[in-house]
Amino acid sequence: MSRIERVAPVQKQQKIRFPIRVPPRAPRILVELVSVTKAFPGRLLFEDVNLNVERGERVAVVGPNGAGKSTLLRILVGSEKVLGGMRVVGDRVSMGYYAHDEDSWCRAGESVLEVILSASPQLTQGEARGLLARFRFRGDDVFKAVDQLSGGERARLAMARIFPKRHHLLLLDEPTNH
Repeated sequence: MSRIERVAPVQKQQKIRFPIRVPPRAPRILVELVSVTKAFPGRLLFEDVNLNVERGERVAVVGPNGAGKSTLLRILVGSEKVLGGMRVVGDRVSMGYYAHDEDSWCRAGESVLEVILSASPQLTQGEARGLLARFRFRGDDVFKAVDQLSGGERARLAMARIFPKRHHLLLLDEPTNH
């Protein structure tokens, strides 16, 4: 009978705490879509969509791949044009957006700490390092170049960029992919 090899116990994964800063009171309607139509050449995604996102609501957009969920979020945040209808944003509403498929926010060679400081220049280096520690970037990890990060590390850093600002509405596109 062969000997059983001892394996180290699985370590419990650390939880990430999101430091959400409360913004000034928002208007009742944060963002509204009125009769919005979106199509790409040869493909109608959706037509005549009406949607209100109100203060305090939590909304989930669910559907199969290719249904237009990410496109709808980009329309809500204002980075995607519509074919018809209009998008109306409440007065002084601030939106934070996490895009699962975009990393235009980083430049090759830039460190994790530099990414946070450039996204939120009001933070001191100590505050930025504290924020990064909440997203499991500790010690020398904050000096790692973004182009050397894994997909999961990039996702955590992209999420960390959102939280120093005071947003009324957070739009998270597949935040649990990694």
